[in-house]
Amino acid sequence: MLYAEAENLLLAEIGLDSFSPSTENIISIELSEVFGDSGRFDAEFYQMKYRQYHQILARHSEGYKLCNLAVLTKGNQARSISDKGVLYASIKDVIGFTIETEERTNEGELILVEPSELVLAITGATIGKVGINATNEEIAISGDLVGIKTHDISPYYLQVVLASKPIQEMCRQYTTGATNGHLAVSDVANFPIPLIDDSIQEKISNQVIWAIESKRESKRLLELAKRAVEIAIEQNESAALQIVADGTQKVSE
Repeated sequence: MLYAEAENLLLAEIGLDSFSPSTENIISIELSEVFGDSGRFDAEFYQMKYRQYHQILARHSEGYKLCNLAVLTKGNQARSISDKGVLYASIKDVIGFTIETEERTNEGELILVEPSELVLAITGATIGKVGINATNEEIAISGDLVGIKTHDISPYYLQVVLASKPIQEMCRQYTTGATNGHLAVSDVANFPIPLIDDSIQEKISNQVIWAIESKRESKRLLELAKRAVEIAIEQNESAALQIVADGTQKVSE
């Protein structure tokens, strides 16, 4: 709910809260566009809705692209997974809006994302999926992810922007390959990023931070409940209730 509210704030601010994109398949284009920067010949790339989303984002970006606000680094496959070393994440570990992993690695030329840095999926069936490192540790990322280190913009705000409908549509537009799709880091770097009023950016960021805290607390309470059931089976109900009481007391303190 908190995260959905954050995205709704963003869409309302850039005028996309009630926007219905065109269903026109092909727009009129010049040959210079085909042989220019895009190099694309497929009609899918030139759908009207993509141009509409790009124009709306560009109006609010003040000319800023993602590469002007962040450093992007493609991940690298770890040579082995173990119970030692740094945390390691691949595309399967981006769950919801955070990175969830217990795997570790200590081999290979590791690409690390620091706490509060972002990742975006660039390969496979879930291209465009975005997650933030909500842990207190560095996380090594695989080659199907690109790490995004922000500057001059809140990573929590950028998380919502990248996961929003217009950017997700651009991810689909620029994906190449029929069997195993791929999104080039250079294309991601050129996505226009809307820079709305600072106070709204801060409000959106706070919504995401609260959503992360709520997700973390829900996970803790679930683990507490599981532990209480185990204690009830191994010992007795009174001991289980004490476990729950201690866990609740910890939160209130």
